[in-house]
Amino acid sequence: MEDAINIKKDEICKLNFTPILLTDKKKRQVNLNLSSAIDNLNKFQKGTIYFSTTRGVFQTTAKIMMKGDEFVVLKGDILIPVASILKVGI
Repeated sequence: MEDAINIKKDEICKLNFTPILLTDKKKRQVNLNLSSAIDNLNKFQKGTIYFSTTRGVFQTTAKIMMKGDEFVVLKGDILIPVASILKVGI
C-alpha cells in the first residue's frame, strides 16, 4: 500500500467510503487483524488502517476501540466501514 495517502484521523469524517470486493481469505485476514488490534495486551498501541474512499486509498494511524459488524470505531468516535478496509497493521 505504498500509494496510500496519509490522513489524520480527525479528517476521516470528510471522506466518502467505497466498499471493496475482497476475497474471503482477505476478508478473514482483515477481520483477524482488526480483532488482534483491539484485543492487544498493550491497549496504548495504535494500528495503521488502510481504507478505500471515492478519492483513493488512504491510511491513518489510530487506536481501534471497537469492531462491529459494519463499522470500526476509532478513538474519538470516528467510524470507518468494515467493507472499505483493505488492510490493518499493528
